[in-house]
Amino acid sequence: SVVIGIGLYVIGWADFEKSMRDATFQVVTLITTTGFATADYLLWPPLLGLILFLLLFVGASAGSTAAGMKVVRVYLLFKNSFVELKRIIHPNGIINVKYNNKSVHPNIMTGIMAFAILFMIVFTIGSLLMTIFTEDIITACSAVVSSMSNVGPGFGSVGPMFSYAHLNDFAKLFLAFLMLVGRLEIFTVMVLFTKAFWRK
Repeated sequence: SVVIGIGLYVIGWADFEKSMRDATFQVVTLITTTGFATADYLLWPPLLGLILFLLLFVGASAGSTAAGMKVVRVYLLFKNSFVELKRIIHPNGIINVKYNNKSVHPNIMTGIMAFAILFMIVFTIGSLLMTIFTEDIITACSAVVSSMSNVGPGFGSVGPMFSYAHLNDFAKLFLAFLMLVGRLEIFTVMVLFTKAFWRK
């Protein structure tokens, strides 16, 4: 919020108070998947738009009913990346990922990494399919991640001042399916497509 607010003030979007208010509202509404918009962030510089786009992936806190990858998962993924660097430097050391000064069990980290990989695979395949029904890649990618994270507004022709009404029925059904996949956190839906689940 601070980075975007200062960026808006520097480019002359508005006075400092309004720049910070617009930035904070958009960041909070996207990361908490509230789905509101008080400003057309498509008019903001690409760097600020990119920050907002990345927030579409993050989602809210772990205990929230919001979708997305969740802040704690993203945080632990970053921590794990730095821990891996330390393990390369100290190959004989026992270095664990810590959260709140407690070691995170390796099985939990494996689950988080598996979730992140699945999330990105579904996002990539979904974006490729959506390019068939949209006029540009920005609209396709943002519609997919916005649906998976249950955010609402995206970028391009599904931006904050537009809607999904212009998409055809198949595209809307596909995005609705992605909303379900994102809301149930991927694994639950993936289990339905395994043979083991349907065996008696």
